[in-house]
Amino acid sequence: MNTGFNLHRAAAGGLAIMLASAAFAGDPCGDPAAGDCFAGNGTPGCDDATCCAAVCAIDSFCCDVEWDAACAGYAQESCDSGGGGGGGDLPNDQCADAIEIGEGDTPYTTVGATPDGPDLPAECDEGFGVAFGPDIWYAITPTEDTGIIVSTCGQADYDTRLAAYVGCGGVLVACNDDGAGCPDYSSFMTFPGLAGETYLIRVGGYGTATGNGTLSVTFGDAPPPYPTEITPQWTVEAGGNGHYYANLRIPEDSTFADAQALAASVGAELASITSPEEAAFVSDFVRVSEPGAYDRCAFGLVQEPDGFEPGGDWYWTSGETLDWTNWRAGEPNDNPSPEDFGELYPNGEWNDCFDGDFGQVVVEWEADPGFADGIVWETADGGNGHRYQAVITYPQVDWNTARQLAEEAGGHLVTLETDEERLWVADNLGIFLSLWEQPASTFDANRGPLVGLENVGGVWQWITGEPLVGDPWYPGEPSGDGPVGQYFSLNGDGPTPLFNDLPADFPMWSYIIEFDDGGSDPCPADFDGDGTVGGSDFGFLLTQWGACGGCPGDLDGNGIVEGPDLGLLLVQWGGCP
Repeated sequence: MNTGFNLHRAAAGGLAIMLASAAFAGDPCGDPAAGDCFAGNGTPGCDDATCCAAVCAIDSFCCDVEWDAACAGYAQESCDSGGGGGGGDLPNDQCADAIEIGEGDTPYTTVGATPDGPDLPAECDEGFGVAFGPDIWYAITPTEDTGIIVSTCGQADYDTRLAAYVGCGGVLVACNDDGAGCPDYSSFMTFPGLAGETYLIRVGGYGTATGNGTLSVTFGDAPPPYPTEITPQWTVEAGGNGHYYANLRIPEDSTFADAQALAASVGAELASITSPEEAAFVSDFVRVSEPGAYDRCAFGLVQEPDGFEPGGDWYWTSGETLDWTNWRAGEPNDNPSPEDFGELYPNGEWNDCFDGDFGQVVVEWEADPGFADGIVWETADGGNGHRYQAVITYPQVDWNTARQLAEEAGGHLVTLETDEERLWVADNLGIFLSLWEQPASTFDANRGPLVGLENVGGVWQWITGEPLVGDPWYPGEPSGDGPVGQYFSLNGDGPTPLFNDLPADFPMWSYIIEFDDGGSDPCPADFDGDGTVGGSDFGFLLTQWGACGGCPGDLDGNGIVEGPDLGLLLVQWGGCP
């Protein structure tokens, strides 16, 4: 049984329960006026005393506050009426019986449901077929023109699918199988709604999958279901510290020292997560992946080698005070010993773990590291002087749209004509996990940014007309899936410098732009953009002093902010051209 329903009830608060108990002081089970046990009836309890008692033993909310759709779902699973006792018709199993709901959360079950409705059209196929599994139906009628967000994202125990229609058998207005950034193949669907129009929401699963979940409906502008910034900032205006964060890929089975070295190479420190608010920000905007997909995630939490086990002598590598902890239940446990390093989970909780099993690392910068504006492959480092900018977009775009957007920005989709260029871009931008469609397990595809690679007349070439040389394909690719290319990996490999072919109309959330002129800035030391190089710019450069590859203060591009960079700033002192 899905205990998520009980947790959802708990959020209703003790006041609602006390009020309901006062209003319905008697036994709510078995009263004919209470309503059908197999449909949400708006009152505590239902008309079948035996079924009611069985359901309320599972979830007291059903007798204390309200017999809702979740209680009706429990009845379908637990009772012998209406086909219960392991299945039977749900009250909204058919489109014609759709239950009207509004904004908010609705617990539901599809256990015992039957398919009712057409297959999805080809444009809804995400590569897994168009058949819609056993489903139930809800109706939504907005009172004003608004965006409508319908989601099971992270709130279902099975592989869900969603669709929205105007009328039973009518026009399909939206569909989704696996929502971008949603765990366990849950779904996230958005569409514009008109005031007074009724939209029928079809909730089902992939194949024959059924289960329990919570359907969330929100009116208004749809927030992206995944981070849209490569280095998101926890702004002071939002109650944050003004710092920037990212989750970076490190090779499989890396050590904590490897994680520290990677952080230093990009001018960052390992993240110190010192409050519930900071933990929530990182969880929402940085996207840590489950350890089963990428190995464990390192951050700046360490225990003294001879520290008191299991919970003593932990500290932040940044030197900040450790006065708040977020250990997962049962952790730390120092098992198997020694577990002297912190591991960060996607929901922000911590675990203690041994060294040598890291595959991702969350890092933190005090000032903007500049990656969002792109990085230059400096000629002094054997590069071509071009600037490369990673873009995350919402809604997702197909290859042709990404190509157009890149050209409108003054560049073009990245063309990686040499192995050296391909590897440099992968090592300097491809390591940002926010650019990748992170897998749910080690066996799932991991799609990376779109690149300017296309098949023309059976020949793979770059959009510049240069031929594709060598064999930069992921093993087994190209497989004939489509005429354009992207970065790609499988089986928990994480970001690789290798490619996959895909359909040109396949929607993706990231791409890389290449600017052939390097995006040259006539006044690169004007860090604050006020048109003058002055004291604030001088102070900003000092905050980035030391190893700081790719950051704005590294004016000579050698990976270190030091004396020569200060000299370049002083040369530009005053008004910029």
